[in-house]
Amino acid sequence: MIARETGHRRSESNALGNLGIVARYQGDYARAIGYAEQALALNRAIGYRQGIGRALSSLGETARMMGDYARAQAYYTQDLAIERELGQPRSESIALSNLGLVMLSQQDYARALDYYTQALAIARQLGDQDRLGYTLTGLGQAHAGLGQFADAVSALQQAIAIRRQIGQMPLLMESLAALARVHLRQGDVTAAWQVMQEVCAFVQTQSLAGANYPLQIWLTCYQVLAANHESRAGEMLQKAFDELRTRAVRLADPTLRRAFLENTPWHREILQAWADNTQRSFEQALDEVMCVAE
Repeated sequence: MIARETGHRRSESNALGNLGIVARYQGDYARAIGYAEQALALNRAIGYRQGIGRALSSLGETARMMGDYARAQAYYTQDLAIERELGQPRSESIALSNLGLVMLSQQDYARALDYYTQALAIARQLGDQDRLGYTLTGLGQAHAGLGQFADAVSALQQAIAIRRQIGQMPLLMESLAALARVHLRQGDVTAAWQVMQEVCAFVQTQSLAGANYPLQIWLTCYQVLAANHESRAGEMLQKAFDELRTRAVRLADPTLRRAFLENTPWHREILQAWADNTQRSFEQALDEVMCVAE
């Protein structure tokens, strides 16, 4: 590594961090953790607080994607304290949103709402459209989880408008899917389908890389299609299941793999829906993925 050879320690830590991000999005979580831990140790050795926060956030992101929410929360909380100490409002907003994601994943909607409300206030002060898209999407999902559907629809429609305007297509699909789930919760399958037509078309030809929870988008496609008795529902469910299995296979440790499958609500929903569709039990569906991975 050139940065290491020339003794530029901050550049080396940045390079390690970037390698970790690439590994994470490739689903190689072990390597992602390894790179982030190296970056964290290096940043601590040179006293680079901003780099420490960035490495902690990266470790939190990997833990979240693995379904290890307790560890993700611990890393994100440490990052939040550093960003506040350094007076970095945008990074503080990101850390708050990350904590909101952890709460959403654990269906703790009241705490998610609190984190996203704080993050949204900062994003508005900054006039940061990117952060507004993230925080409004999270806020909408928190409101929906609490049964506050009018507030959920308002927040998600704002997020959709922002993400469409700035061209964040995978993230736009995430916001649209969240809105469709609100319509499903309200029993309006027609409105849900009107929203999801764009999403279902997108996932057939485009990548969802960059979305926080691509598997949840696939699941929502299936749920809306099934609710509208569309023939493609089974195909969408199989794609969601296949993608879940592909990601699970990358986790070599059976304990981590099981946690990845069981700890995230929509992963469990995919397994249960696939089990129902193939006349299996949930445990048989789970074993199907665990055995393939082994």
